[in-house]
Order: sequence, then C-alpha cells, then structure tokens
Amino acid sequence: DGTAGTDDTPETSTERVVWTPEDTDNFHWVLSQYTRFEGDKIELNHRYLDNRDIDIAEAFERENIAAKKEGKPIKPHSECIALLEKANESNSGKNCRRVYELLIELQVAAGNKHIVRQINTKHINTRSRWSVPFQSLHEVGYLIKNQSLRGSKKEDSHRVFAPITPRTNVERKNLAAIKALLKYATHKRTFWDDATQSIPSSTISKNIAIPGASSVHEDIPEPERWIRAMIKRHNKPMVDFMDKCVLNLANSYLQELKD
Repeated sequence: DGTAGTDDTPETSTERVVWTPEDTDNFHWVLSQYTRFEGDKIELNHRYLDNRDIDIAEAFERENIAAKKEGKPIKPHSECIALLEKANESNSGKNCRRVYELLIELQVAAGNKHIVRQINTKHINTRSRWSVPFQSLHEVGYLIKNQSLRGSKKEDSHRVFAPITPRTNVERKNLAAIKALLKYATHKRTFWDDATQSIPSSTISKNIAIPGASSVHEDIPEPERWIRAMIKRHNKPMVDFMDKCVLNLANSYLQELKD
C-alpha cells in the first residue's frame, strides 16, 4: 500500500537480524508466487533493487525507524517510491513501484524484523544461487548458464579464440544446489507423493505464519527450502521441473565420465 507505513516498519532496530527457519520459509513462500511456469519452463517475474536504489530505500527506512522510536509520524511508502522513480527518470523501463512493493511484501512475510537491505540481499542470493542456476540446469543441463567455455588462447587467421573447455557441474559453487538435488532424488517422497499427487502433510509445519510454507526443521538448507516452497506453490509443474533437473545433472556426470 503506497500510503501505509506504521504497521510495516521494523520496530526500532537498524541492525541485521538472524534468519529463523520460519522467516526463511515465509520469505520463499511469498517469492514463489512471482516465479511462474510457461510450459515446462520457469519464468522469474521478480526483480531486486540495485545498489543505488537500495541505498535510497535504506535511508528512507532509517528515517522512519528513528521517527518511530521518537513517537513521531512516519512517512508512507509512496514517498520512497517517489524518490526511487525520481532517481530512475532516465530508465523508463524500470518499474520502481513494483520492485519496492515486493521488497516490503517480503519484509512483512519474514516477520517484519529484517531491514530492507537484508531482505534485498536475500532476494539477490535466492535469484543468483537457486532460481537462475536451477533454471539453467533445466534448460541447458548446467547450473551456471553463463559458465565460461573458453580456456587458453588459440589464434586463427583473423581472430583470437580459446579452445572450448567442457562445461561441468562439478564446482564448489554448485555444491549446495547439488546436495539439494540429491536429497530430492533420494527422498522425493518427503517432497511429493506421486500416489496422491500432493505434498505429504507431515512436511508442512503448523508454526509457519503463511499457509503452505515448508518444514521448520533447523537442518534444512536454503536451496531445499526454496524447492519446497516452489513445490507447495506450483505442485506438479515444479515436480516435473525438478525431475528434469535431476536427470540433467545425472546426464552431465555421465557425459563427463565418457569424455
């Protein structure tokens, strides 16, 4: 709401707060509605604030937190949106209102105790570490779509090229995602029940504020929480998506062994 402000301003802290399992699950549950399926492919219909814009949002939030501590009226979110739009006048394609309102929606979903920069950083990490790599694995067979394919230089008559270096999923940066994929492959019944075509009720916590978020067990890693939220939101299309990701991962290993 562009005129709201009081109820969704973090209490009095401008410091980073530790993410609880509930906060994380609620964050992913809300963000999952902005990831849609076009056929069998996922479309990421969500953006985060860039460095300049998050600086503006953070300064605005700090002023409101200070006002709240002093018992003074706080500014509505519409004023921050106006600041963002002014700073982006030369970029007519950027929808500052939509991006900022999603930021606040995620902040409220996560318990309204994390500062906007912390929410934005989690959004960046979710997109770069899970959403985009899994999208890439599904579409091209590798977790990093823009992975470098070139090594040392090799000249031809006109240009300088580098010999093709085979793609690989065996990289440290992929380890967390691969572990989540292996967990899904070996314990799929805890994610999805093929017999009933539904999510096993035992994996849904009754302590999550937003209906449909995943388990709150402390030992569930971030990528698995993202997967569970996406399955809960999208059901069978996400299960089919994950099944292909597992198949593509296995095929990449077989190809590397063969090579």
